[in-house]
Amino acid sequence: MRRRSSTRRGAVSGTGEPFPRGHPLRFSAVRLRGWRNFPRVDVAMPWRVFLVGPNASGKSNFLGAIEFLRDVATAGGLQLAVETRGGMEALLSHGSTRSTVLVGVKVQEDGIGAVWDYEVEFGQGESEQTEIKRETVARDGARLLIRPNADDSRDPRRLSQTSLEQVSVNEPFRELVELIGSVRCHHMVPQLMRTPELHAFSPRDFHGSDFLARIGEMSEGDRDHLISIMRSVLRSAIPQLADFKAVRDVRGDVHLAASYRHWRDPSAYEVERAFSDGTLRLAGVLWALLDGTGPVLLEEPELNLHPGVVQTLPQLFARFQTMARRQIIVSTHSSELLSDEGIGVDEVLLFLPGDHGTEVRVAGSLEETRALLEGGLTMADVAIPRTQPNTLGDLPTRLEAEL
Repeated sequence: MRRRSSTRRGAVSGTGEPFPRGHPLRFSAVRLRGWRNFPRVDVAMPWRVFLVGPNASGKSNFLGAIEFLRDVATAGGLQLAVETRGGMEALLSHGSTRSTVLVGVKVQEDGIGAVWDYEVEFGQGESEQTEIKRETVARDGARLLIRPNADDSRDPRRLSQTSLEQVSVNEPFRELVELIGSVRCHHMVPQLMRTPELHAFSPRDFHGSDFLARIGEMSEGDRDHLISIMRSVLRSAIPQLADFKAVRDVRGDVHLAASYRHWRDPSAYEVERAFSDGTLRLAGVLWALLDGTGPVLLEEPELNLHPGVVQTLPQLFARFQTMARRQIIVSTHSSELLSDEGIGVDEVLLFLPGDHGTEVRVAGSLEETRALLEGGLTMADVAIPRTQPNTLGDLPTRLEAEL
């Protein structure tokens, strides 16, 4: 299949560039050893992935491992990525005897078949800095990098940095580095979207606190195009919505503005501080899909949304993914979201806590799950009971006993 070089509208990057066509990359597997909840994970990843499990089972930590690699590649390197997460002690799995953490990914280039394989294992060094114990890069099984190497032996301080963050080293696998660096992780909190100035200290997207700023950084043409897509979708979910646009205040800051058909003054607008939580949440989900070019990590997008809207999200994700060719990885607790019959058995990862940590299984790998789905049940019917604690019925009794 030939690589297309043309571009088209339909999604825009954070810098305002049109979304590129071509053979995009995706994470085809994730491998973890001793990372937080997970003593051991080896799991395949399709284009659309739903993470399902009880509270504190590790869904956010799983997404966090991918985001960790993104930060290593783009936001200060290994040392800062570990430090901002509380240091090695906070990253090490309590269910493992390991003194190191391993994070690895496989990256598939669809249509061509090339497979990148990246793995980094790190732990506490003698100087109290985080130190690389092992780092490898391979393409189609051929090793391009193995560390520690001779250069590391001559200068051990090099082991404080990964190859992802060293431009002089990673040129042979820059394609892999750029895919990892393009990851966007979103857990939109309406209160923070309304008041980004309260979280200006954060160097990374903090639950949507950079939402308006990133829209403001786009060129006017790309911003108008993005807003027009959001307006069209929002009107389907909010029938009374008359208009939705971006405006600048007297200081030049960008705001979202909306007007409604039932208002007596049709020329009046309200800005995002007056939006409902549901409106802001849905606007944030749409922006997350449209902003950027790499894999999208979404945490619980169903929050604040009407169940009817939530039921349409899997179809929205599927259509967007088909058009824009961006991998979408979603954590969820929602029965409404998982009730969509188009969700495949290999698109759901079940998070199953145990005495020694959480096991992650592809739903399709469990014979019982496949049998129930073939019998006519939905993924919600199968996955939610499979992952919920069996002690939930004790909650009222225990509360009564404590009171």
